[in-house]
Amino acid sequence: MSKKIVWLVLTCLIALSLVLASCGPAAEEEEEEGKTVVGKVTEVEEEEEEEEEEGYVITEVGKPVYGGTGVFYEASSPTAWDPGYLMHVHTNVNAYLEPLFCADWARGPQGTNEFPFDNQTVPAEYLTPLVAESWELTDDYTIVYHLRRDLRYISNNPSIPGNGREMVADDWVYAWERTQASPRSRAYKAEGTDHPNYVYTRAIDKYTLEVKVSTPILSPPGVDGAYPPEAVDAYGNLEDWRYAIGTGPWILTDFVPDSSRTYVKNEAYWRNDPLRPEYRLPYMDGFRVIVIPDPATQLSAIRTRKVLTYGCDWEKAEMLKETNPELQWVNRPANYNVVVFFRNDLEPFSDIKVRKALAIAINRQEILDDLMRGNGTMLAWPVWSSVGTDIYVPLEELPADIKELYEYDPAKAKQYLTEAGYPNGFKLELLTPNVEMYIDRASIVKTYWDAIGVPTTVNVIEPGTFYPLLYGKNYEQSNICAWGNSSEWSCLGWCWRTDILYNYGKVSDPKIDEAYQTAQETTDVTERNKILHDIYLYGMAQAWEICLPQPIDYVFFQPYLHGYAGEYAMLYEPMQTHVWLDLDLMEEMQ
Repeated sequence: MSKKIVWLVLTCLIALSLVLASCGPAAEEEEEEGKTVVGKVTEVEEEEEEEEEEGYVITEVGKPVYGGTGVFYEASSPTAWDPGYLMHVHTNVNAYLEPLFCADWARGPQGTNEFPFDNQTVPAEYLTPLVAESWELTDDYTIVYHLRRDLRYISNNPSIPGNGREMVADDWVYAWERTQASPRSRAYKAEGTDHPNYVYTRAIDKYTLEVKVSTPILSPPGVDGAYPPEAVDAYGNLEDWRYAIGTGPWILTDFVPDSSRTYVKNEAYWRNDPLRPEYRLPYMDGFRVIVIPDPATQLSAIRTRKVLTYGCDWEKAEMLKETNPELQWVNRPANYNVVVFFRNDLEPFSDIKVRKALAIAINRQEILDDLMRGNGTMLAWPVWSSVGTDIYVPLEELPADIKELYEYDPAKAKQYLTEAGYPNGFKLELLTPNVEMYIDRASIVKTYWDAIGVPTTVNVIEPGTFYPLLYGKNYEQSNICAWGNSSEWSCLGWCWRTDILYNYGKVSDPKIDEAYQTAQETTDVTERNKILHDIYLYGMAQAWEICLPQPIDYVFFQPYLHGYAGEYAMLYEPMQTHVWLDLDLMEEMQ
């Protein structure tokens, strides 16, 4: 292992060693309805001893229990509450808003195990109706949603206009149009109804919503949820958390910025558990989300049973398996890549030779082998291998000019800098949010760039400051952060396309924009995959960003949390809706 990476890893371990472990014995489990392997449907005889399988941990699944309050954590507070202004879907609002459709948990790891739900992308065939009782395509560009009846808005503040009334199709039309009109929204259409990707909606009747789009529908389109227009009329917007209103399973009752938010159960919620249809959701009386920005405190919180779940890398996972064997866990490819983005619209990054120099100056194999101990994937950008060989190209099969970008060569990096007019290098600032994983990798990247004569300053800033800079592309040179690309459309449609919110690198290339539009209009799967395959090779060759090895992540959860197998379906609804607490075991272990 190289000295620089050893030093960085030791620094992190020293910090972690200061956290006191709370090591308790594994709880004894009572047999009720049989045993299930988390992440895999496996029956086990009652007298058979439990065995740990790599990638899974065996958990007891009994009858659901109602009651109790669950406590979860996040690293930072929400920065927006108005659904029409959200830059991305966040659990702060999808606890009380309901989408038209959601992930079908009955076909996931706790059910038929047809799909793992281990990342934020859910193929269309694994979606199921929610607010929309059903839908049908009337042509390639039009979908008609048939809404459930008697879904009523509820708020912690009964005086909010619309509270208690029935949700109707007109509310969805309003929400869709308002979202597209807001410059702060991820669905903003800057040119109004003349925008080529504008979504047209209309209420056919009180419970029927028609949606028309400009390209063939490959997956049902939707917005985050509907809300009463009269509430917006009354207050001007819904940015104040006290105006939270929806038809979902939870009611927001309290929010303290940078501290916590609290939800209570919507007693009138209509939905039954898709895995256990005889039970009505949700099970818990409520839940709290507390803000824990410090990684060491997060780790302490799961060990001392202050929170129910905890996500971490392999290194902390190995530690937790030793110190807290009672915890249950599942591992999976991280639902993101750690990516270094450049301001491609500004010098020196507008020069491809500079971008190539910075790419080959980083020893990615060393990062994977030494820092990550092999717990990751070298190439998961711009798409994962899971999208299929029609689109994904393995590293060893890449063209020479792309493969070169993954080969560590500091001498050639200096040569590229000289050819670009920077024989003496240049000063570079690398922004990172105050998150341990990004700080670690930013520090390593700095050592590599320093070594080729590009002295780099790592500027660590709080997430609440970092992400507005990122979304607004107001950072000056480079940044490091996570980017989710689990869909075959992710990079083409959201990372590289001109003027898209998540185009953090300010890429603007007519070939990308044209390929996206063409692929969207191509209904033949083979032909569309060929377009995606070719344009991704083109994009990789431009070295617009540097993707570091993709990590393997772990999710740990307390043994008294049931109905959860690490599903990553929160893009559509919060996992808290599906889980329950073994209250007796919870009390015993406190």
